[in-house]
Amino acid sequence: MPLITSTPFSHNIIATAVPINFSSTATIDAYNGDFSVDWGDGNFINYSAGNPATASAVPSGNITIKSVTPVDQIQFVTNTFSAIDIVDGSDLTSADSMCLNLTNLTTFNGSNMGGITDFNFAWFGCSSLTSFPLIDTSAVINFSRAWNGCTSLTSFPLIDTSSGTDFSFVWRGCSSLISMPAIDTSSGTDFTNTWTNCFSLVCLSSVNTLLQTITLNMFLNTTALINPTSSEQTSIEAGFNYVNGNACP
Repeated sequence: MPLITSTPFSHNIIATAVPINFSSTATIDAYNGDFSVDWGDGNFINYSAGNPATASAVPSGNITIKSVTPVDQIQFVTNTFSAIDIVDGSDLTSADSMCLNLTNLTTFNGSNMGGITDFNFAWFGCSSLTSFPLIDTSAVINFSRAWNGCTSLTSFPLIDTSSGTDFSFVWRGCSSLISMPAIDTSSGTDFTNTWTNCFSLVCLSSVNTLLQTITLNMFLNTTALINPTSSEQTSIEAGFNYVNGNACP
C-alpha cells in the first residue's frame, strides 16, 4: 500500500503534468527506481518501481512526480494528460512509450534528457501536438516510431540525431509536416517507412543514407515532396548523402 506523507520528498522532480480534467483516472509508471506523486492536493504518495501510480481523479492543479531512488524510465499511461514537462531527466535512459497514444497531449517540454538512448514509440500517436521542442537527443540511438502518427506537427526542430541508427517509421503518418531541417542521419542504418504517408511534406534539407541496410518504403505516399526529386529519392534509398541546395520553407 502507498504511504501518504504531507511533506515532499527531498529528491529530484522528474516531471510535472497537467490533467485534461479533474474527474478522469490518471496513471503514471516508472521503472528501476521508487517514486512519489503529488496528484495536485499537496500530498506526496510513495510508489515502488514498476508499480503504476493511479488516481481515480486528480483533485486539482498540476501533478508532480519525484524520484525516491533514481528512475531511468517514466511512462504516462492513460490518455488523460494535456501537458507534460520533464523537469529533470538526468537519470532517464529510456523514453520508450513515454507518451504513447496520448491524443489529448498538446504540449511537451523536456530538460536534461541527454542520457536517453531509446525514443522507441515515445510520442507515437500524439495527434494533438502541433510543435515539438528542441531537446537534448544527442545520445539517442533508437528513434523508431518516435513521432509516428503525430498528425498535427507542421514543422520539426533541428534536434541532434547524430547517434541514431534506427530511423524506421520515425515520422510515418505526420500528415501535416511540411519540411524537415538538416538532421544528421550519417549513422543511420534502418530507414524503413521513415516518411511514409507524410502527405504534406514538400522539402528535406538533407538526409544521409550512406550506411543504410534497409530503406523500404522510405518515401511511400510523400506525394507533395519536391526536394529531393523523384530521382534523388531513388538515390537516397540506394545510399546517398543528399543535401538540398535550396532553403526549405
